[in-house]
Amino acid sequence: MPNRWVRVDVVAAQRLTQVTATPGQIVSLPMSAVPERWQLPGAVSYFASGYVVPQPQPTVTVGGEQVLLRTNGDTQKADRWLFATSIDSIVYCRGPFKDFAAHHSPMSQPAPISAMFGPGFPPQSK
Repeated sequence: MPNRWVRVDVVAAQRLTQVTATPGQIVSLPMSAVPERWQLPGAVSYFASGYVVPQPQPTVTVGGEQVLLRTNGDTQKADRWLFATSIDSIVYCRGPFKDFAAHHSPMSQPAPISAMFGPGFPPQSK
């Protein structure tokens, strides 16, 4: 259901907002930081990146992206979510997005982490 913004639990929200302190870099986060709603079977790695230039929307400001890498047999699967903050500092996520080439990759090859983030990563300042 990628079209809905869903509130993130407090612990995950704190971790995601910390990522925006170093925008434009992919940061590996502990599995304990994965939002409760996205703790999926086979999850093995969790990454996030804050945008250099946050993207304002009507009700939130999109601050970056997060990627959860999981395994399923001999395939690695990556799911991507946007994360955003409302004017009253509540963190929300939207996704998962799976429309990118690195959504599936073979276990026999290293996961192409930077290819799992949105088009044009790393985001550039304007």
